[in-house]
Amino acid sequence: MKFPQTSPAGRVRPNQPTFPLLDVIAAATVAFRKNHNTILRIDCPAYEGSTDGEFPATPECISNKTITLAVLKEGLITDEARAEAAGMVQALQTNMTFSILTGKVVSTFMQDIHKSLEKDTVLLSEVGRTLYVPSLYAGIKSRENLLEAEIGLRNSSKALGEVGAKVTINFTLISDRYVETFNCFAAFGKDDQGNLVSFLTGHKGLCATGKITGKVKFANPDKFHGNAIVTNLNFVKAVS
Repeated sequence: MKFPQTSPAGRVRPNQPTFPLLDVIAAATVAFRKNHNTILRIDCPAYEGSTDGEFPATPECISNKTITLAVLKEGLITDEARAEAAGMVQALQTNMTFSILTGKVVSTFMQDIHKSLEKDTVLLSEVGRTLYVPSLYAGIKSRENLLEAEIGLRNSSKALGEVGAKVTINFTLISDRYVETFNCFAAFGKDDQGNLVSFLTGHKGLCATGKITGKVKFANPDKFHGNAIVTNLNFVKAVS
């Protein structure tokens, strides 16, 4: 699927080395996992810390790009790693196609990623963009797992009580997100009986699995969760 060009094509430096696409993604996956499933953009030497202890010591940080290029140079990428990379490409292409067909806005960055995945090779100057493929894939799989966990509860979920009732539950977090409009966090999860629960909180620490108490604000079919009954709580507090 082709996107409309949003900016003039950049100049390509002559005689750039190229790498097979699947090898780059496989190497980028190694880097992503070595850096604890994050993208580090710059290399930072280790810091011993100040003698007065005001500035603590920090370990050496090696960027994902540095690790990726080192793995490519070693040339030890296995067929199994390439197969995993091919699965990532397929998942991202499917996800992007679905976004377009459903009318979602596709950012310029994601358009550029899509264009990279249509090629068999990657220029050295484009390796930095490809580093994000494992992270994007991890996000897709995470959302799929959350949706699967939720779907299994949609038919059985019931209200926790009447409006205003105080409840105490063992809350299992399914997902959370920051709501910029209200400057707070939205938590979504379930109780021990599989009833779906949501609440807003100004404390990120409450968006976690654990025992909580609160009052029922309302319990209605939620169109964002397949019209399942979701109990919305307020005045939520953690119970020790």
